[in-house]
Amino acid sequence: MQSIYVFKPPQTESLTNTWIYYRVASIDGDEPAGTLHAPIEICRVSWPTFKDVPPATDTPGITGLASAYEHQCRLLREQWAVEHEESVLIGFLP
Repeated sequence: MQSIYVFKPPQTESLTNTWIYYRVASIDGDEPAGTLHAPIEICRVSWPTFKDVPPATDTPGITGLASAYEHQCRLLREQWAVEHEESVLIGFLP
């Protein structure tokens, strides 16, 4: 399952063309998707189709229950200056 989020940069919150849509999904790696130690993939998506806007990025190293959120937040901050805590979950894709 893929979670879809939108981040509205605070200084441009009312300008919809500056919003960043992205997805977060567990993917197959050494472990099957959705299980402990499976990597997490983060990718920007287009609005309103939610098609991937390459490149997609996988979390580095082992992703555990405690480290997954931390890895995800760090990648989003480094790649697109997105603060995950300020993003809004808008839905799920299969």
